[in-house]
Amino acid sequence: MRIRQVRPEFWTDETIAALPDAARLFYIGLWNVADDAGWLEWQPHRIGALLYPYRQIRKRERDIVAWGTLLADDGRLRVYECGCAEIPTLPRHQRITGKQTFTVRDRHYGKHSVATGASQVLTVSPVTERNVTVGNVTRAKANGENGGFKERLAAAGGKKP
Repeated sequence: MRIRQVRPEFWTDETIAALPDAARLFYIGLWNVADDAGWLEWQPHRIGALLYPYRQIRKRERDIVAWGTLLADDGRLRVYECGCAEIPTLPRHQRITGKQTFTVRDRHYGKHSVATGASQVLTVSPVTERNVTVGNVTRAKANGENGGFKERLAAAGGKKP
């Protein structure tokens, strides 16, 4: 999850004001889950574990789908068939400093450039991907990644350990 800021214009936006309070808070939460290009994996069970860890699982997943639908209807969220979602205005409204990560966006375009034969320059790197704790297991451990920082750096084309 990433640190994001809520700009003052958010509170006076007519489209946002028409949403229920819970959907507005969920929208802000999605900013924390999204990569720096505004992309995230649309997995309600994972999003729920990150944003609402103390709520009942079925209820939070139902709510996430309902709020996601509201945001999509208003053009604030785009959900793709491949399992990715995009918050189209996030990069325009956030000042990103430091090392930027585009993990989900690059994974999305990587899948689609292979399918269409298009050439795409990707910036994905296992060094920049952050581990997210879901339950008691980090994503890296769940995926069977046991290498340390030096090994991931070497795999990404950096110096050898």
